Amino acid sequence: MERATVAEAAERLGITPDAVRSRLRRGTLSGGKDGESWFVWLDTDRTPTGDRQDTDSRRQDATGHQQSATVGGDPARSLEVLQVELESARELLTLTEEQLAAAREEANFLRERITAQEAIIAQLAEAQTEAWRRRDVLEAQSRAALPEGRKRWWWPFGKA
Repeated sequence: MERATVAEAAERLGITPDAVRSRLRRGTLSGGKDGESWFVWLDTDRTPTGDRQDTDSRRQDATGHQQSATVGGDPARSLEVLQVELESARELLTLTEEQLAAAREEANFLRERITAQEAIIAQLAEAQTEAWRRRDVLEAQSRAALPEGRKRWWWPFGKA
């Protein structure tokens, strides 16, 4: 048995790292976690090393994920690889749908808060306009209520 990282195991098995993780979850591969990184125990007798003819041609799809195209070899092995990749894609789709639902929920919540805050701002603007109008009315009333002061005869002399 040889210990390998998830990426090394994927390369040696000719599958994607996501497929290795799925196999670890299902228990079809043995491994464990060492600190923050996962490792896989590979059987050195049965594990091919690098030069696999059935998975040599690898390409990336539009999302940047590795896809393996089988050129020859065991159809059962190809089917297994494709099933693992399909399961991985389904898990990714489920995760993406959950993230999208959470983002939509957050957007709706924020939209409601913005609407409420805009209503509060409109009420405050109306209250401020009303306060200014009242202030002007009160100033005019207070000026009218003040008695006219008498003019001092010496006042013009100080204003030269």
